[in-house]
Amino acid sequence: QTGDWLMPNEKFPSGMAALSERIREAGYKPGLWLAPFVLHEDSAVLREQPELALRSHEGEVLFVETWLGRCAVLDCTHPASEAWLRDVIGTVVRQWGYGYLKLDALSFAAVSPRRARYHQAGTTAPGNLRRGLETIREAAGEATFLLGCTCHFGPAIGLVNAMKAVPDVK
Repeated sequence: QTGDWLMPNEKFPSGMAALSERIREAGYKPGLWLAPFVLHEDSAVLREQPELALRSHEGEVLFVETWLGRCAVLDCTHPASEAWLRDVIGTVVRQWGYGYLKLDALSFAAVSPRRARYHQAGTTAPGNLRRGLETIREAAGEATFLLGCTCHFGPAIGLVNAMKAVPDVK
């Protein structure tokens, strides 16, 4: 499920590191698609770590409808979310060997404080998105190419290498 990034399915029987190595051996730079700020409602990570998700003012997990299904939004100001992001990105880049990350569905992290209660009081919608991107950039390192997709431009300035600003090709 979306959010269970470190749990490859049966489509990758040799694992993600082996696939990255095969891509490099073929003369290409390995890249990986991630939607790091949303967690599918059925994901193991949301079930096991519900504190990662933004909450409504009533204390309920905040869900959004996306093309990926019904998803919780990551509270990028929560220390557990920051640790989780660092682990995911560190694993993908350093252990698996992916030097190009297409980060999609980023705008979902920009939830108005009128709708959500952030762990860090005073956080704005762009502030949550920027904090998440800062964490990703720090964990990935400067050598990793980050492509921001479905993202507000302002919070991404200086953190991503490029932005995709057109619809997907079908």
